[in-house]
Amino acid sequence: MKKNLYCGLDIATTMGVALWEPESHVALVTEVKGSPVEQYVYIYNNIILTNRKESYIERWVQVEDINKIVFTLEQLAYFRNAKTTRSLLERLGYIKYSLLSVGQEVNEVTATVARRSFGVIKKHPIMKIFQDRTDMKLTDNHTDALALVIHQSVQDRYKFDIEKITIKELET
Repeated sequence: MKKNLYCGLDIATTMGVALWEPESHVALVTEVKGSPVEQYVYIYNNIILTNRKESYIERWVQVEDINKIVFTLEQLAYFRNAKTTRSLLERLGYIKYSLLSVGQEVNEVTATVARRSFGVIKKHPIMKIFQDRTDMKLTDNHTDALALVIHQSVQDRYKFDIEKITIKELET
């Protein structure tokens, strides 16, 4: 049976990226710095083009078993200041449009809604929940992206057990 692969994006100058395959309970995380164009090129080359032989994802999950990749982007929740808000919306718009233009499914969720799935609202408690389950040093970019993908997969009726999760660095 084909399954979904979930990709969460905490969009900012340093973008958090999380890949989640719900049945294996394995999450891969990384951060991507750069312009929106550079970030999209990273997503396209390393996530959307998963059928390449050298794809790290192919070593983790059988690509032919993937139905589709579901992207969940962090939605801007509140107005900070005009310059920051404009910059984030431009970045979000470019990446969202680029994903949609190549036929990807894209959802938007606020980080607060995603964190509530774990019974918390602030960044620090969600970081602690995930940090206790990995040896790598997680940032708030990693953990927000993780919360986004897990929240979306639960909304799509996949089961989630925090005790089973394995978090690894996404190597490209």
